[in-house]
Amino acid sequence: MKKTYLFAVFLFVFFIFSSSATALFTSSYTLKGSFTKETEVFFIGKTTINGTFIGQPLGHLVDSSFVQQMNGFPLIGASTITGLDTVIIAEDIDITTVTSLEDFIVKYYDHITTYSDVDIVTEDGLFLLGINEGTMSVSTILPYAVTTIVSLEIVPENITRFFVVGTNHPLTMHCTGNFAVLTTLSDTSIISIKGRNDRTLWSGGSPNDYIIIQDDAFSLTKNPSLTLLPLVDTPSTNELTVSVFPASLTDVRIEQLIQNISTILGSLGDDTSSEILQRINDLDAFLQTSSSIANGAMILQQTNDSVTIDHSTQRFFPMGFVRFDSLDITKFEESTGPTIKGDCTLCYLGDHFYNPSAKRSVDGIAFPYELLFIWILSLSVFLYVRFFLRPPVDFTFDQKIKRYALFIHLSALVIAFLLLDLEVNILFGISALTSLVSQGFSMSTAVFFVLEGIIWVFGFFLLAIPLQLLSYAILRFLGVGKCGNGLWKAVGDLSIWVFSGFYLLLFFNILLSVIDFNSLFAMG
Repeated sequence: MKKTYLFAVFLFVFFIFSSSATALFTSSYTLKGSFTKETEVFFIGKTTINGTFIGQPLGHLVDSSFVQQMNGFPLIGASTITGLDTVIIAEDIDITTVTSLEDFIVKYYDHITTYSDVDIVTEDGLFLLGINEGTMSVSTILPYAVTTIVSLEIVPENITRFFVVGTNHPLTMHCTGNFAVLTTLSDTSIISIKGRNDRTLWSGGSPNDYIIIQDDAFSLTKNPSLTLLPLVDTPSTNELTVSVFPASLTDVRIEQLIQNISTILGSLGDDTSSEILQRINDLDAFLQTSSSIANGAMILQQTNDSVTIDHSTQRFFPMGFVRFDSLDITKFEESTGPTIKGDCTLCYLGDHFYNPSAKRSVDGIAFPYELLFIWILSLSVFLYVRFFLRPPVDFTFDQKIKRYALFIHLSALVIAFLLLDLEVNILFGISALTSLVSQGFSMSTAVFFVLEGIIWVFGFFLLAIPLQLLSYAILRFLGVGKCGNGLWKAVGDLSIWVFSGFYLLLFFNILLSVIDFNSLFAMG
């Protein structure tokens, strides 16, 4: 009978620990849904982009028959087009009087210079690349990037949605078409024609100068930091898919990236750039306080969107933050906005964290009845063994355990803290120890140490004490006395990690119910 009782208690304790281990290693959950076009959303991390873009029709921008079959792509800042066979430079012309490429060459033959085997380099400012009956395709993996979708009025009274890519790494795009035309759209723009040995053959920046690329296929490389890709509601030709993952920490340079983008946009000084710049500044306000967390992340501003998380409907309002192992974004061309699907590790819904154990609760808080059950069971077993069963102490066995008990207790104490720290790091991408290693003794490090200390205290009182009582009763039943105190203390230490595995999000949601998190981070 005693063996049966002991076996049942062992199974109970094993169940608790095995469930917590499962929570640690399989903590991700499926998130899917779509966003409205009004939602401001940023995707941050290692980014894979595959898509074909037809551009923005230029007939709305230029009153000329010459551009009626052309679609345009705005280019911001530095870019390079290499290995071109033939380039025609047309200086100081009125493109509205041209009807075709042949008419262009005939009418302005005395304004034209032809170059062969050259590269085109653009520098500061805003440019426009028009491709005649062609497309621009992208297939790349960026080690680290920030992407978003914005609606801009580059063409007066014609709002176009753009997929915006900010990165510190080169982005190469492949262009195909009958021919292409490049010109400037701002006074600060400079276009150079480079020959062999990087020798400058021509340089100009007038909006009345046009560079005609006669190659039917060429590659354009955008040097860091900003790329605008037009999104047009034509699914058959605009099949854009984006996948985002956590980036290697050595590639994360978010402050440098935002500074570079702000510098580029600030130099343009128009309404188009100011709208993007405002979004970047809003994002920067958040990243200044949590840049280590926003890696493999999605940030939402001004949102009221609903998504499905593990078969339950959840709503972001007025902002949101998601950390994920992977996230796929598709259907950019849909009128309802892009569709997302990913494996997430943390989801902040605007006023609380999504908590799998309280998914139906509006605030992510549910009473932990299992803790009450553990307390009742532990107290019952402890009282029964201590005051009724009162088994004798096996002093020989007790003395043998004494030499190991303290070591086991100290080892469990260290291991429990490391596991708790790991649990926090899995959720937030940063913890007390990782912050200490990467940032030293900073304010962020202090905050996480205090936070994990509070979790430790709560875990001790809510779960460690009853499991210590239960462990004490089991050891006493086996004939272990005071010399085995380190063993039941070790069980209590490890149970604090169990507490973090089960109740960390519940703990944070309770804190958020009394602390206004949104006032700490300007995100929406």
